[in-house]
Amino acid sequence: MRASKADKFYMGMLLCMLVIWRSGFVSLGSLTLVTALPVALAVSGQWGWLPLSLAVWAVVVWKHRENIVRLRSGTEKSWLKSKNKGAAAGNAAQGDDTQNMNPQDAGRKDG
Repeated sequence: MRASKADKFYMGMLLCMLVIWRSGFVSLGSLTLVTALPVALAVSGQWGWLPLSLAVWAVVVWKHRENIVRLRSGTEKSWLKSKNKGAAAGNAAQGDDTQNMNPQDAGRKDG
């Protein structure tokens, strides 16, 4: 049984969301989606759409070039970190700053 075009679309979206969920990087998810598209077209033998999908891939990779550099260097911002930052700020407002504490200072009583 061959997957329909809609099934391929949903599988691509699922893959994109899975990568975003596991990595925390939206840019990595969108790069995964745009990379999976030409691969899926080639595997399924839909050669007519392959040039367009490769052109879209090139544009998206070009637009994400700064994100790719940050991903490779480990400085890309994760949407998970921004969510956790909000929780840490809430804890600090309540007087609990253990999440922001240096591990070496965790046992200190002074300060």
